[in-house]
Amino acid sequence: MRVTVVTAIAVIATAFALLPNAATPVAQPSAGDALRAATRGLALIDSAITANGGLDRLRAVEDVTIRYRGRRWLAYQSETVSPPWNVQPTLADLVIDIRNNRLMRHNVTRYPADFAFTSTQLITGPNGLFFDPTRAGYGDVVSRVTGPPSSTVGARRELPALELLGARDRSESVRWVGEQTDAGKRLHGVSYAQPNGSLYTLWIDAATKRLERLEWLADDPVEGDHLRSYEYSGYRAEQGIQVPARLVERRNGELVRDDSLAITINEHPTDAFFTPPTTGYVEGGPLPAPEREPIRKLADNVWLLQQLPGGNRAMFVAFRDYVLVVEAPTPQFAADSVLEAVKRTVPGKPVRYVAFSHHHDDHGGGLRPYIAQGVTIVTTPETRRFVEKVAGAKHALRPDALSASARAPVIETFTKKRVFTDGEMTVELHDIGPTSHVNEIVLAYFPKERLVFQGDLIIIAPRGEVAPANKLTTEFAQALERLHLDVETIAGVHGRVGTIGDLRDAIAKRRH
Repeated sequence: MRVTVVTAIAVIATAFALLPNAATPVAQPSAGDALRAATRGLALIDSAITANGGLDRLRAVEDVTIRYRGRRWLAYQSETVSPPWNVQPTLADLVIDIRNNRLMRHNVTRYPADFAFTSTQLITGPNGLFFDPTRAGYGDVVSRVTGPPSSTVGARRELPALELLGARDRSESVRWVGEQTDAGKRLHGVSYAQPNGSLYTLWIDAATKRLERLEWLADDPVEGDHLRSYEYSGYRAEQGIQVPARLVERRNGELVRDDSLAITINEHPTDAFFTPPTTGYVEGGPLPAPEREPIRKLADNVWLLQQLPGGNRAMFVAFRDYVLVVEAPTPQFAADSVLEAVKRTVPGKPVRYVAFSHHHDDHGGGLRPYIAQGVTIVTTPETRRFVEKVAGAKHALRPDALSASARAPVIETFTKKRVFTDGEMTVELHDIGPTSHVNEIVLAYFPKERLVFQGDLIIIAPRGEVAPANKLTTEFAQALERLHLDVETIAGVHGRVGTIGDLRDAIAKRRH
């Protein structure tokens, strides 16, 4: 059987139905049952390792190079709130240097029209470097980031043979889970725990002992509990190890990626391959002091929050009797930081409204804490469906305040323009859509302060020169002119605070 949305939901529901409660006693498995499940599961893993190249050969793998080319379906990153999603190419290269515990990942991430990011990430142990080879979207800085202690573990699931080896190395958590039939193939299932606590289920072809599907449960800010899966096919031998030629990724059965893979083993990349460029780049030191302020005052009664969990930004505005928050980025608990900042900065004034720029998950995926407190969500007509989706998602894996006390969201919609004012402070929300990025996209304009706060309309690199404008940025400039908005300062969810001069420079650099 093919994994479907119904199947995924049933798996999740069954898992949580088995949790004990006060009313229903649950029979505990005996030690013998657990040992038999472990023994049978390990026997399956061992037979699969043998069929996929053998333990000695897999242990001898020093590095893996994977080239991905295919398609991605942009769930909650498309022009519309609901499917069908926009489809964009997959352009990625991954090198896993197992021997030296280091990794290189190069991505070109495209969105509708010409909205794109190019990035290269280098990780050695817990230390990472990040830069933009085009010196455009992220500027001309090599930034330092902190990776997990074992940097290559997560990437190893891209190669099934290494996933089998990972299960063997965590033998104490391996358990047999049963059988199923998928497209006429009899599959045997085994589960094991990742170092971070995630539980992976491996479905192995009973005849060939190849890994057909990898599944794990996850919590998503928009969808809530969901089942993610990788499906592998088109196996061939690479230096005696079975490698797939195709990888399909699904979320709750919905297709989100379909890639062809070109995999090579033991190419022995040199140290230079993991060394960042120096010509034309500078190493990023501390950001300028204003960019590091957690709560940055941009004008009277206007504050920008710059150090939120997840790295995105939000704004809050104090009126006479209440506060308006603009943007609700992921993760969900970023809202806790916002609410705490409001309480410290303008004590006694409740957050009454939250508005956000558009329906992409990194901009509106953090709404649930506000919904739980009864805050009114101000949005556009089509985006209302996104708010309802976020509010109605089930989060049994990671319960939150809205899970504990479910309530319907309070939603106010507007078309084209909504004004907040108390006679002194005025904020105008303008929907400048449709654009090449999304059908509805809202900016916040402060007429007295000559300030705009926006999401994705322009992303000004933290350092270095402004990048050439993409189509969305030109649409932003045209909207400012069309609406006769007098702007000097431009702040955003992504990137540093800039000026109208930065926008003009970006437009001037655009190649038509």
